[in-house]
Amino acid sequence: MNEFDQLRLKLITDQNFRNQLMQNPSSALQSVGIQPSEDILQVLTNLKKDLEELARIFDTTIDSV
Repeated sequence: MNEFDQLRLKLITDQNFRNQLMQNPSSALQSVGIQPSEDILQVLTNLKKDLEELARIFDTTIDSV
């Protein structure tokens, strides 16, 4: 199993890791042996912002129903 497959499996099965990845992506990835590039960290930072915005939109939509 390559690094990406191991990371996918951990993301699917480990809620604490998913939370850590959103809070501190560099530390989370390093904990599984991945040294993240600045590009990867930027993508994860943007993903967190996008997911937070999506949650806000869902909350607004649900509240208006």
